[in-house]
Amino acid sequence: MTQQISSSRVNLVVALSCEARPLIQRFKLSQEKATAGFRLYGNKSGINLIISGVGKLATATAMGFLAGRQESLQTAGAAWLNIGIAGHGTREVGEGVLIHKVTDQLSGRVSYPPMVLDMPCNSTSLITVDHPETAYTQDAAYDMEASAFVATATRFVTSELVHVFKIISDNPRNPAELVSEQRIGELMEVQLDIIQCLVNKLSQFAGEYKRIYSRPPEFDQLSKMVRLTATQRVQLESFCRKYHALGGTSLMHDLSGLKFSSAKDLLMHLEALTAAL
Repeated sequence: MTQQISSSRVNLVVALSCEARPLIQRFKLSQEKATAGFRLYGNKSGINLIISGVGKLATATAMGFLAGRQESLQTAGAAWLNIGIAGHGTREVGEGVLIHKVTDQLSGRVSYPPMVLDMPCNSTSLITVDHPETAYTQDAAYDMEASAFVATATRFVTSELVHVFKIISDNPRNPAELVSEQRIGELMEVQLDIIQCLVNKLSQFAGEYKRIYSRPPEFDQLSKMVRLTATQRVQLESFCRKYHALGGTSLMHDLSGLKFSSAKDLLMHLEALTAAL
């Protein structure tokens, strides 16, 4: 399959090296200089991959590191995708599934990753446990990271940009203790085309979302001209958005030569300008 990643950055979070290897090869990721003990990979198309280690704490820590690094590089706003193996009460080994509900077994906390992407695979609910699941008592997937992944990622971006994709590695007929690293790699390989389709669509969706909802570029310039209250900052952003929505092409040019005595004065000029479009 031809790689066609574009539009916006995507962060892949995996727990295990054997889960990461097929993704590193498919997306042609290069290892970056080791920092803080994390193994981090990336490519020029904006795909990053971090190997977190097993468990909720390890996942949250790795994600916090990656998000902080991207913030310092001014590349924040990426979409987030957790990929890995999971057990399941009823589904067959090897099936790839999107997760539409995540429950943390210990706390009872529930989250619902929005199903905004049209994908050629099924979806299922998932329960994150603190110890490997062997009973499979519910018709759900079981893992040890997803609840922390969702809770952490939604601190950085809107929930529409946070997704979980799991590959079933064990079930009541195929116990987890028999799943080797080699077998995990083989299961990942089978799902690479679906994963790439998911990454492509998530990248495009994230780019469109950013285009629609990102703060207008003139906001920062105008907000430095006068002192704004919190309410006035919201009004300023709204007028900037309205200007572009009505077909305005150069807000700073249209305001050039004007002096603003106060935030109220600036907002009055913006209201008049947008009313005239």
